[in-house]
Order: sequence, then structure tokens, then C-alpha cells
Amino acid sequence: GEALRSRAIRTPKVPPGSKGHPVTATTSRIALLALVLALSAAGCGDANRPLARVGDRTITAGEFRREAALNLDHYPGTPEESKRTLFDDLLKREMMLVASEQRGVTGSANAQAHRTELESSLLPQALYTQLGLGEVPVSTGEVAELQRWRAIEAETHVIYTIDLATATQAKRMLETPGTGGTRPDFAQVAMVFNRPGLVPPDGMLGWRAPGTLLGPLDEALVRLPIGAIGGPYETPQGCFLLQVTKRRPRQSAPEQDETQQLTELIRTRKQRALMTHTIEGLEAAYHLHVVPGAELATFQLVQRLGTGNPPPPTTTLNETALITWDGGRYTLADALVDLRAPDKPKPQMSDVASLKVWLQGQGRVRVLLAEAKRRQLDQEPSVREKLRNAWEQYLLEGEYALATLHAVDPTPAEVEAF
Repeated sequence: GEALRSRAIRTPKVPPGSKGHPVTATTSRIALLALVLALSAAGCGDANRPLARVGDRTITAGEFRREAALNLDHYPGTPEESKRTLFDDLLKREMMLVASEQRGVTGSANAQAHRTELESSLLPQALYTQLGLGEVPVSTGEVAELQRWRAIEAETHVIYTIDLATATQAKRMLETPGTGGTRPDFAQVAMVFNRPGLVPPDGMLGWRAPGTLLGPLDEALVRLPIGAIGGPYETPQGCFLLQVTKRRPRQSAPEQDETQQLTELIRTRKQRALMTHTIEGLEAAYHLHVVPGAELATFQLVQRLGTGNPPPPTTTLNETALITWDGGRYTLADALVDLRAPDKPKPQMSDVASLKVWLQGQGRVRVLLAEAKRRQLDQEPSVREKLRNAWEQYLLEGEYALATLHAVDPTPAEVEAF
């Protein structure tokens, strides 16, 4: 069912009593413990008034009304029928959560690791909100300037590197005359530094108008002298060198007014710049530091895993610090967990700089989490509510997967009768 999917209240309509029905023997026994105090929450009673208890969990009138307001379209029928169906779904949810608790799921290593991941995701978002990294103003003058810039387009060539040191090396190569006294061609140097799949190997982007590249490159498209090498331009995604070989009036005029689109583009860029500045300040305040040799240790670990060899001994994993910051450290054991997690980004193995960027990202996440906890954002009611909802969703999905593991398809007669 799709209703109340965000909290997995609804359950797919499987004939009751079939093996696929979520209310299995376990949850049926738990249901005997449920004390139903009322089936209607339409009155004006106290929001904390209990309607039912399942184990140590309580369904309150306030929760009932909240869920009813959020899911008006998913409960057709008369008001009384809708209330009964909603209450039944709420009760099933609580039974499944108690079943998960009784089976020891909540204390398992996998579940606790998932809860840690939920905190790592939700708390930095709460920190961004508190720091004011949400909506930022955009002036009409900013929009007008970008609109003027977009009247032209430029034949654009770029070199992209992961870090400033490599970009500086590429620029030095471009500016150093060869044996014949001529400087190397931009495309030749681009072939040395550009990463396959990220930008064209020869750096040729074709005709580009401001607003189609990253923020710092827009002004270069307009102001950089023809043939000059601009940059390095630092961005949150890496560093760029840029060369403009031609300019012309923009060939294709926009089909509609771009004001709103450009306003949101500028707003997004300002938000990213503000976020980058804030995060860099926190990294400095926490003295975030990649330990010398961390890139090599990470590379060797990835190599071992890739060839099917076991990781180093546990003591080595725990004692090898890759990143440090005030109050914490990121070890080879932490890296092993992140490398094995299927839903986490993996480092590029092409060079040391890429490994260092990946390590810095792991440290950055943990510094943000430490700052959020220092501000006790994990105790904020709104954050706790989001964390609780996400945690319960995880438990409910596990219970439903277990309940339907050996489900059998209903017969045509059962489907028709249902």
C-alpha cells in the first residue's frame, strides 16, 4: 500500500491468515497485549490521551489526528470506516515495532550501524539550518548581470583536477615553452590531466554561455582574453583551468523568460559558497588533519579487499589513524566499514590526491556531526521526531520483509473474494 508510506502504517492487502499477511503468529501474540481504549479520536480531547497500548508503546489521540490529517486521500469510505481502518493500521504498526524489539533487532550491530548513519545524515542538516544555510536572498542586480552575460557564448576548453596543487602543475606546464620555444597546446596538456568520464579528454566543451558551468567560470567566459589561460578556479568539486578561443553573440535565444530560473541558479551557487565557507571554518576550528601516510594505507586496504585478501588484523585497523580532529579520529577500521558499505561513495584510486579528497570528506562528515552534537541538536524535538520516524521506518521494513519472506501468492478465488 502507498498510504502513510513515510511511516509504513498501511500494509498491502493480503488475505488475512495467509502466510504473506504482516500480522504473523508473533504479532498476533503481541496483539493480545494491546489494550484498546477507544476507536475514535474525532473528539476534542487531550492530544496526549491514550487510545491504545501495545507493549510499552502508546497510540495517542494527537498522533491519530496527525496521521489522519496527513493521509486524508488514502482512507475512503464513511468517516467511521476511515477512522477504524486508520486505527487498525496504526495498531499493526505498533505491533510490528514491538515484535522487532522483542526479537532483538534494535540492539543488533547492523541496526545500530544504520541508526548511526541516520544521525550522520539528519544532524548535519539540522546544523545547516541553525547556521542559516537555507534560503539566501538574490538581488535583481545579480540576475540582470547574469542575463547580460548570457547574451554571449564562448568556445570553451577546460582542464579539471581534483586539487589545487595538480591544477597549478598543469598551468605551469601550459606556460613553459618547449624545446622549440613554443608552449604546448591546451588539448595536449588536457589529455594528461583530465579524468575520463568527467570532462572530455581534450578539454573541449564547445560553445558555452554563462550559467551552464560552475559559478567561478562564468566571469571567465565573459572577461578572459581570447587565448589566455585562466585559473586555477577553485570550486567545491575541484579546480579548473579555462581557455576561451572564440566569442560570439548567443545563437539560440531563450524560449521564455529566464528570470526565475537564473534567480534560483544564483541562489544555489550562493548557498554552496556559504556552505563551503562554513564547513572550512569548522574544519579549521576542529583542527581536522589527514595523517601523513593515510592515503597509502587506504590504497593498500582497497587493494587487499579488491584481490580477495582479508583485511589487516583488528588491532592494526583500530590503531591506524587516518584522520584526526579535536575529540575524535577516523581509523582504518572506520574506512573498512565505509569501503564495504554498498551505498557509500568510494575513493577514486587513480592518484594520491583523489584518496586524500575522499579521506577529507570522511573527516568532514564527522566534524559536522561532532559540532551538531556539541550544540545538542540531537535533543531538539523536531530532529528527534525525524530520527524516530526514520528509525521506525527501517524497523518496519525489516519486519515486513521477514513476514513476507515465505509468502505464497493468493489464489484467484481469494483475490476475487478480497
